[in-house]
Amino acid sequence: MFSWLMKKEKNARVAMCTKEVKWGLESVDRTQRAEILALAQYLRCEILQNAGIEQTVLDNPLEFTREYLTRQFETMEQIRDLARKELRISRRIMRRSGDSLPEFSVKHIHNILSALELWMCTVGAGIVPEKQHEVGYIWCVLAGSQDCLEQAISSIRSVETRTAHLTGAARDGMFGRISNDEWLRLCNFVPSAFRQHAGH
Repeated sequence: MFSWLMKKEKNARVAMCTKEVKWGLESVDRTQRAEILALAQYLRCEILQNAGIEQTVLDNPLEFTREYLTRQFETMEQIRDLARKELRISRRIMRRSGDSLPEFSVKHIHNILSALELWMCTVGAGIVPEKQHEVGYIWCVLAGSQDCLEQAISSIRSVETRTAHLTGAARDGMFGRISNDEWLRLCNFVPSAFRQHAGH
């Protein structure tokens, strides 16, 4: 009984994440979708790999066991929840001092969270098979933003420069380690499980 309830609860978390990513992408323009795609590909290679998320899992989650996929999903979920908590704390601290985070910075953080959730629902498609079609649709929507990627990468770099100016952080920031050409190359990646949906 207990294991059945736990399975249902995990399925619900995957379903909610998938729904939120889908709704989020449908509510923004193609340039913002391209920013989310570019951020997702950066996270895949520079952040998630270092957190122990296997690239093969992100490529074809349908080949792995539910138990293994659940562990990978929960690792990403913890990263997301920590980032959300840090954002709430930062906003609270700034409000107390009579200030607030600039809107461009808040939007950028939300784009990063959406990029992370893209990988969560991609892995989740192996946990909840009935969500595979929905995840395929999400990758199809993102594929439609490919021609906006150069503009998106330029926008991401601009936001980081403006944020560095406010905080005194290094101007190159976290994205300075990767060239535009390399970043664009990374953005060609579509999980093999969903290439047909994305027209690859």
